[in-house]
Amino acid sequence: MQSIWLIILVFFLILFIIPIFAKVYISFDFLNNVGTVLMYTLFIKIVSYKIRFQKGQIVVYTSKDKKEVELKVSDKQLRFIKQMSVQLKEKIILKNVIMYSKIGAGDASNTALATGLFNALVSCFMGYVKNTKKTAKMQIINNPNYNGYDLTISAKVCCFITIFDVLYALIMSFVIVKRSEKYERV
Repeated sequence: MQSIWLIILVFFLILFIIPIFAKVYISFDFLNNVGTVLMYTLFIKIVSYKIRFQKGQIVVYTSKDKKEVELKVSDKQLRFIKQMSVQLKEKIILKNVIMYSKIGAGDASNTALATGLFNALVSCFMGYVKNTKKTAKMQIINNPNYNGYDLTISAKVCCFITIFDVLYALIMSFVIVKRSEKYERV
């Protein structure tokens, strides 16, 4: 009877330690004001939203209904989100990052300049990420539309993280925020 409980315990310990594979797809068309966010974990779709910007708010569309999400966050929540992002930034292992762009300005010379500017800015950002995450493969794919008007930017990110790292980041973020609130009151 003891061996069954030990096998169950070992199974859950291994589940906490094994990295979980995730893919995130983000795309936004700035001229038509529509975008998508998709997240797959272990080849199962977790998140699938369409996004629009309206009057300073982000409007999120799901396949079932329309939800409005306002960008109002309290100071306490903002501190927690910042701490959580700092904690997770160190824990996530990036495997592959691909940036796609389709840029068109109606004129070939302006399109070439805009595509080059986008390529330079994204290359600087990816260089910074590559210096912090050595294992990441970075790629930029540009598709200029010389005769049309387009401004579409997409990103595909493949990464790994363990459940233990997520739980640790949650706990540490909560502790740091509570501790900072305690010292602010004094």
